[in-house]
Amino acid sequence: MSLGATRPSIVVVGGGMAGLVAAARAAELGSDVVLIDKGGFLGEGNTLTTSGAYYTAGLPPTSTPDELYSRVMSSGVAFPETAQAWAENAGRALQWLESVGIQVDRTGEGPPRLESISSVSMAPVYKVDVGPNIVKKLRAYFHSRNGISVSKTKVVKLVVKHGDLAGVETVDSTGKKAVVPSKAVVLATGGFQANKELVKKHLGRHANDCKMMGSSAATGDGLKMAVDVGAKTVNLNYFYGRLVSQKALMDDRFWPYPTMGTLIEDGIVVDKSGRRFRDEGWGDVPLANLVARWEDVANVFLVFDETAWERSKRDPESLVAPNPWLVEKDGLVYKAESLSELAGKLGVNGKNLETTVQGFNMAAGIRRLGELAIPRINHPSPLKSPFYGVKLVPGIISTMGGPLVDKRMNVVGRKGNRIPGLFAAGDVVGGLTGGLNGGYVGGISQAAVTGLIAGESAHKFVTTRPLA
Repeated sequence: MSLGATRPSIVVVGGGMAGLVAAARAAELGSDVVLIDKGGFLGEGNTLTTSGAYYTAGLPPTSTPDELYSRVMSSGVAFPETAQAWAENAGRALQWLESVGIQVDRTGEGPPRLESISSVSMAPVYKVDVGPNIVKKLRAYFHSRNGISVSKTKVVKLVVKHGDLAGVETVDSTGKKAVVPSKAVVLATGGFQANKELVKKHLGRHANDCKMMGSSAATGDGLKMAVDVGAKTVNLNYFYGRLVSQKALMDDRFWPYPTMGTLIEDGIVVDKSGRRFRDEGWGDVPLANLVARWEDVANVFLVFDETAWERSKRDPESLVAPNPWLVEKDGLVYKAESLSELAGKLGVNGKNLETTVQGFNMAAGIRRLGELAIPRINHPSPLKSPFYGVKLVPGIISTMGGPLVDKRMNVVGRKGNRIPGLFAAGDVVGGLTGGLNGGYVGGISQAAVTGLIAGESAHKFVTTRPLA
């Protein structure tokens, strides 16, 4: 098929989960849709390594829109219109995914899980079948609604004529160029975590020394194209990521799992000076964002005790629990009877570490951790010998900023105007996530909600606007 010969009403750029949802929904409503992806196959993105958990900002997806909205806005950087749209459609998007044939498991503790039955890859550590099954079912549904998809083809430019969006310019793997006219375009190209220049500019001068755990296809294409046509960008200096063992830099068996969430919840995180630098109670997403801005991103250490180590065996958030995985695979975890001994093994200031733990323990013992110089919002117990420590490094999964969108996922211009016919979905979207305390709503729910709305909005736009 020659792309130049097509004349779709909607072009969707990017074949990950957000793009597939947008394309499938628009096709389901009756629009002629072409989905263009630069990868070798549709779905070649972060969705492939998803856990399948339908997170909704740490609340159940059955929560009221007001509850979800308040949680998202607590990040301090979300835009009200964008946050409201996500909150009002989080439950509906899950129902839509189920309606197109994606299996949803609502049993057990925690969030619903999509396509949950799978074996686990050991390097990197993720569920092998979850992401591919989600992509496969969305792709089949899209094609069953007469959607057309093209891979190994990059969209390099948004075409504008007489001030109006008129389509896209593409180049395929052979170098052949084509212009595909359309009434509307949905950008679903992912974030920019694989673009070293943008990572350095926005996330930290040494952020490229972090472990890159997201899709290598996410090079900021959609962001750059949106900016070229006048889009307003927001929250570019935040990313979704985790703190992982430094061993992940050289051994794929340590990313994206085991997660350190339970250990961080029970322990403390210090820098090379042996001092705490951030409230660990918010989890490791804000910690990772802060450390990524340091001169040396590997100068971060987790300290905990035997009680925490034993509890981590039952870590519900990790496909493989830190205990015993870190020990069995030599994950730079150390044990010592004293803090001075542990400090020597970790390479941190021993005297300061002892002072830090002493102050922490005193506050924890009387449940007044909120009064520490760096307050703690949760209430772990005092740390007791024997002590454990792990050398950590931030891992970057996906960036959180991009072109600002309104409640219809319509891209907003620098002057506050809506750019007619230009929509965005997934990790490329700005205005929903980010902030000093993490601000993560959930990768799958973000992709599903923004994709669903973008597909519906693009369909509505093209059915009321004649093709030039």
